[in-house]
Amino acid sequence: MQIGDIIEVGLVTELAGVPMANVLYYQVADPTLTTTLEAALLEIATAFNSALGLTRSSSAVLTCATWNNRNGNDPFAQTFFNIPGGGAGNALPTQSAVRVTRYAAVAGVLHFGGIYVAGIVEASVDRGRLINAGELSTVESWLSSNLVLAAGPTLENGFLTGTGGPTPTNVFVSTDKARTNPQVRSLTRRQSRLCGA
Repeated sequence: MQIGDIIEVGLVTELAGVPMANVLYYQVADPTLTTTLEAALLEIATAFNSALGLTRSSSAVLTCATWNNRNGNDPFAQTFFNIPGGGAGNALPTQSAVRVTRYAAVAGVLHFGGIYVAGIVEASVDRGRLINAGELSTVESWLSSNLVLAAGPTLENGFLTGTGGPTPTNVFVSTDKARTNPQVRSLTRRQSRLCGA
């Protein structure tokens, strides 16, 4: 791992036997690793789950995470665990999710990306909207703050955004702000991945 490397972390959640994935991107600010990549993954997954608080159902269980250094300076790593959400057990169906959008301003141009959070506690929603959109303010803050891991590395939170031109590429931008849209969306397709695959 080197300063400036782009790390892709996949977090896999299972709800009623259906896997769902969130992919998070980081840029390495301090590459010091004091333990293992697997320990770093467990720490990221635990922090992500804690940031979602009581809004995420205990039926939505984080089951594994993957570490992919897009610059090729680390071996691929994965770890398995069982981390249930902190809320009540009754969850909305897997295709129901809220979007947390991340924003970045680079050279006067606004870029945005985001994640969908599924496994929302049913009682947190009324008429298709989160009753208290502020419930996810902790995850908004978490998605726009650097991660200083006990496992060693410091990771800058961000996302990939496409560039135009004849050869489009994905570039990393740091997250300046994150905001939750309280509308519960019904996803027609859901990104999923399995660890070990």
